[in-house]
Amino acid sequence: MFVLLNFLAVLAFILMLTVPALTEGNVTCSGTAMDWYTSQVGETACKTYERLRQICNSDFEVGVMSNTFPPDTCDEQISDCCCNSIAYALAMLCLNCQQNIGGGSGYDAPAGDYQLYLQGSRINSTCSPVQNQTLSTSIQTAVCNEEIKLFDSLYSLFWTDGSWYYMYTEQSISKAIASNNNNTFTHCASTTLNGTSTSSSGSSSSASSNLTSSHSSNLSGGAIGGIVVGAIVGVVATALLMWFCWWKRKEGRKATKPENKIEPFAQGEGRDRRGNYSTEVQAKSR
Repeated sequence: MFVLLNFLAVLAFILMLTVPALTEGNVTCSGTAMDWYTSQVGETACKTYERLRQICNSDFEVGVMSNTFPPDTCDEQISDCCCNSIAYALAMLCLNCQQNIGGGSGYDAPAGDYQLYLQGSRINSTCSPVQNQTLSTSIQTAVCNEEIKLFDSLYSLFWTDGSWYYMYTEQSISKAIASNNNNTFTHCASTTLNGTSTSSSGSSSSASSNLTSSHSSNLSGGAIGGIVVGAIVGVVATALLMWFCWWKRKEGRKATKPENKIEPFAQGEGRDRRGNYSTEVQAKSR
């Protein structure tokens, strides 16, 4: 029983350490090379990309980005969230995040790669409609409602031949951060420091409201991890309670065994009526 309890305790400790990492999946960076992005946005580029895609598909999860290009593809049936240059730039930033190459020259994309991203598994066609340097009105509204931080530079940077360059993107964003005093997310009132917005999007449409409500209803990775850890703690607590009850019963049986009882010494035992020891007692004392 003691061995079982030790095993459960060790198992619970291991799960408490590993669950947070498991729930993060592929959205973590493999190093510190892209801390310039994370420190400003509050999350990795992979997490931003995943949140943007989840507006249209709440089940979307970032996988391991391909370094043979394109890093990912826009294969969604409702493709508004990925059929744009901003989502593609985030996918490229995510590739650099996963590979931790951003500290050097980074991964650049060759000409035509953006078109391959838009095509995905389609034959001789791409997702539609394609949005370059902007998002559709409904997706932009959903982005603002979800408070997804998209650098202003991601809206302006675009290469018509379908290429993409890491160092130019990083340096452009870094310059914008310095020149605008960190106020570099101005396409949403929710992410603009002075509370104003340069976006022309109005109130949320019913379609985007449905999309964002379905997304927000899903459990986050941290919530799932908390449920798992709570379940493990419950199992361990139950096992400890069962062991305590078993130990108490064992001790109770041990205390009531006949050989453990001490009979009291009766007053005058071994003497006759005159106060002399009986013959049997005398015989034993010799």
